[in-house]
Amino acid sequence: FAYKFSAQHTSVVNTGGWSIIYLFVCLTFACSSFLIDDYHTSVYLLVVSTAASRIGIWVFDISVTLLYQEMVPDGVRGLIGGTQQSINSGFTMASGCLGLFLDKPEQFFLIALAGYVCIGISMLLYILGV
Repeated sequence: FAYKFSAQHTSVVNTGGWSIIYLFVCLTFACSSFLIDDYHTSVYLLVVSTAASRIGIWVFDISVTLLYQEMVPDGVRGLIGGTQQSINSGFTMASGCLGLFLDKPEQFFLIALAGYVCIGISMLLYILGV
């Protein structure tokens, strides 16, 4: 629904832009939940903001996939798709390794912070058109 509405009223590039900014704002609230002392408020903020951020990641994923299909020539689509999948797998492995080394519950915020920083860098790269 969010993608369809946005794509009808603006471009795919702008849809990707607002969706990654929305994702980053939601994750800002999620990361700020680690700073709250009240347990129930902290958990509520973490769960609600993470759930809300899914809208941003889904819309951003659709936007990037559509841009990829429109902008990448047919002859190199497989090469670029394979490279993208390799990078995705590398980051998935890195997050798993972080989970192995930062295995104490009180260290969870470090894993969340690493993901937050990566989303922030992605947002900047997308907005700057890199």
